[in-house]
Amino acid sequence: MGAMFAVAANNVPSGLVDFFHGIQVAITFALMTNVVQFAWWTRKGKRGKAMTHCQRFGSVYVLMVSTCLVMVQPTCMLVISSWGIDNFFFDNQSNPNALVPNTLTGWMIQVFCTYLGYILLFVGVFWATGLHKKIARKWAILRNGAPARNASITKKYSKTSNGESVSENVGGWDRVGTNKGDLWSTLFEDSKTESKERGLDAPLVQS
Repeated sequence: MGAMFAVAANNVPSGLVDFFHGIQVAITFALMTNVVQFAWWTRKGKRGKAMTHCQRFGSVYVLMVSTCLVMVQPTCMLVISSWGIDNFFFDNQSNPNALVPNTLTGWMIQVFCTYLGYILLFVGVFWATGLHKKIARKWAILRNGAPARNASITKKYSKTSNGESVSENVGGWDRVGTNKGDLWSTLFEDSKTESKERGLDAPLVQS
């Protein structure tokens, strides 16, 4: 299978390969920098919370480092193909059909730049959004019926058989599962509830 892909790659015009290397760099850079901007505005919007600079913007710095690391490999490939530099990712003499880096330099860049960069990307996004806390909280509620931190109390009215209205208190998190299976809406249901209650005083982004 690897030989088949190698033969196909060798038959692709070099100009087309250079073009897609450029496209890869552009798309990767655009996506990574947009994630950094998202984290910046998310953390900046946490008003009314006493946090140090590192606690507030630490995830942004992690994502900036991630961006630099992830961009190393595609940028190297673009430079190699554009200026005709020897490809230090592959040793064509030992294995001309290699699909992954087979040199020490190539493996160092693959592991400590690309892989580490994407790991930091996940860490930074989870840190910036607090998604791991939301998932854990929802999981505890669904599994154990644990009370939610920001559960609001609402009134639910129903009529009995004799026509009398009966009211009962319903916790805000008792509505879990009412989002038609939409996990994202379920995760941010507490943010919507708190925003309605606090109005203009509500933070732009909930943790």
